[in-house]
Amino acid sequence: MRFLSFVSYQLRSQLLRWRWLLPIPLFFFLIYRAHNYLQHLLANGSLVNWWDMLLIVTGNFQYLYFGTALLFVYLVSDLLPESNNGQLVVLRLRSRTKWWLGKLWTLALLAAIYLLVLHLLVGGAAALTLPVEPGFSPQAQQNPMSVNLDFSRNPSVSPALYLLKNAGLMFMGFVTFGLLMMVVNQLTGKYYYGLLTGIIVLFGSMVGFMLSGLPAWAKWLPGWHLSYINVMPVRTVPTNQSFAYWGILIIVLYLIGAHISRRQDLSAAQD
Repeated sequence: MRFLSFVSYQLRSQLLRWRWLLPIPLFFFLIYRAHNYLQHLLANGSLVNWWDMLLIVTGNFQYLYFGTALLFVYLVSDLLPESNNGQLVVLRLRSRTKWWLGKLWTLALLAAIYLLVLHLLVGGAAALTLPVEPGFSPQAQQNPMSVNLDFSRNPSVSPALYLLKNAGLMFMGFVTFGLLMMVVNQLTGKYYYGLLTGIIVLFGSMVGFMLSGLPAWAKWLPGWHLSYINVMPVRTVPTNQSFAYWGILIIVLYLIGAHISRRQDLSAAQD
């Protein structure tokens, strides 16, 4: 079996499950909440545009941790261990390295599809209900925290670039959480241990982000890097540092998983 055929098989086996319809009602619920909030601003005389809805949906930490990130963790929690059919595919691939790399590709593509659908749905709803303008709205410029912007942003940066950076951090964070769960599942042979680990790390990240008076090392917790947009007055962690943070974690977890896969009995049936 060719590598790309393996990745295609993995994607189909995931996306054709009924659970992958769950993001649609969640995304529309977040759109509904953001729309109501913006209508309240409009009723009070504020001037908003379509970028504000995107900033609110993708930048609200409650939406992120209790909504989009939590659901993604659940959706990819059983990429491992392999089912009996999956093990046969692994044997046909004839390479543990290709198998593990294919798992990473599958996870990354699932994260990209998930975030792409989120942004397309939110952007489409925003374009239908709010003015489409190239720059930040007067509301975002006068009261940035009302739409999850921080005061340290570069005013010359376009909203599109701002959201692109945010999507990039979310993508790398989601891939990292997925890899962590796959490594745990490799060690335990049970997907629910990985799911539990992913949930604990996710909410531990949220707590570390929310608490004040934390020591300097707390900024190395995932919560400080998962989103470019946040509710803090100033983003104290440089964006490049956040991208490097996720990149290093992805490499480390990939190498750990590759080492485990070389020693793992992939032909043994899993429950």
